[in-house]
Amino acid sequence: SISILIIAFLLTSHVGAKRLEVPGDLPSIQDAVDAAKEGELILISPGLYREDVLISKPGVELRGDGNPTLKGVIKIVKAKGVRVEGIKLVGGTAESHAGIVCQGSDAEIEGVAIDGYHHGMLISGGSIRISNCHVLNSFNVCLQISFAGARVEGSRFEGSVEGIVVIGEGDVRVEGCVIRGNSTGMRCVESKPVVRRSAFERNGIGVLASGGEPDLGTESERGLNAFIDNEIHIRSEGGVVKAVGNYWGSPDGPDPRRIEGKVELRPWLTFDPRKGSGIKQVEKLPALWGWLKWR
Repeated sequence: SISILIIAFLLTSHVGAKRLEVPGDLPSIQDAVDAAKEGELILISPGLYREDVLISKPGVELRGDGNPTLKGVIKIVKAKGVRVEGIKLVGGTAESHAGIVCQGSDAEIEGVAIDGYHHGMLISGGSIRISNCHVLNSFNVCLQISFAGARVEGSRFEGSVEGIVVIGEGDVRVEGCVIRGNSTGMRCVESKPVVRRSAFERNGIGVLASGGEPDLGTESERGLNAFIDNEIHIRSEGGVVKAVGNYWGSPDGPDPRRIEGKVELRPWLTFDPRKGSGIKQVEKLPALWGWLKWR
C-alpha cells in the first residue's frame, strides 16, 4: 500500500542520512573525520574536546551542536568544500600554533569563536570565506591571510597584537567587521585588500600599509568605514592609500595628526554610520551619501 511505501522510504532515508555524531557514533572528532565520506556532516555535541583535527579530504563539514569547545588545532590541508561551523576553540599562552590553519584549501568558517593561540586563523593559498566569527586574545595575529583569496564578513578581531594581516597577492575583501583594541588593526604587506562597512576602534594603528595599497574607499565605491579613537588611523609606508567616504570620529573629518603618509580622504562622512556595536545594517547605508562632505 501507499502507507507502507512511505514508511519504507522514511526508514531508508534515515539509514542513508549522511551524518556522523560525536561522541554518539564515534568518540573523537578526528575519528569522525577519518570515517566521513565526501559531503557527510559531522555533528559535534556539547563538551570539551582535547585533540588536534586534520582534514585532508574534500567535502567534510564540522558543525557544533550546542557550542562545543575544542582545545586544539583544526588543520585543513589541500581539501575542497570544507566547512567548519559553531565551534569554540580555546588556546593557552603556551601554544605557538594557530587555532585554525588552512593551507591550499577551499573552505568556509562560520560562527566560530577563537580565544588565545599565537595566530587565531592562519590562511595560506587557496580560498576561504569567514563569516560571523570572533577572534580575540591572539598573542600575535587574529587572522593572517597569505597569498590567498578571502571573504571576511561580519566578524570581530579584538585584543591582540594585530587584528588582520594580509600578505601578498590575492583577492581579499573585508566587509561589516569590527577590528578593535589591537596594537595594529590591519596590516597590509604588498597586498591590496578591499575594506568596506567596517569599524576600526581603539587600535594603536588602525590600518598600516607596509608596501601595500589597501582599498578603504574610492569614488566609485565609497568605504563606509568608521575610524574611532585609534592613536593613528592610517599609516602608509609606501604607495597611496585610498580611503574615500569614511567617518573619522568627527563631522570635520580626520585629525591630521592621525594620518601618516599618502592617503586620499575626500569626501568623508560627517556622522558615524554604525548601528549597535558595528556596521551591520548594510541595506540602510546607501542613504548615507546625503551626509558626505568635501574638504
